[in-house]
Amino acid sequence: MKRIKGLLFDIGGVLYVGNQVIKGAPDTIAMLQKEYPMRFLTNTTRRTPQTMFEKLIKMGFPIKK
Repeated sequence: MKRIKGLLFDIGGVLYVGNQVIKGAPDTIAMLQKEYPMRFLTNTTRRTPQTMFEKLIKMGFPIKK
């Protein structure tokens, strides 16, 4: 079996819905970050990447640029 090289996460509806964090999502991201590189994706065009990053930080996600 091939080793997982990294993880991709869709943001909206997976990590949060509206302004509500999905229960356990920040802790799961923190745990997985210890083992895997990760990237976050969204199909929204209304917000800049910086705005999305700031929203995730404010919601308690332990992510870095």
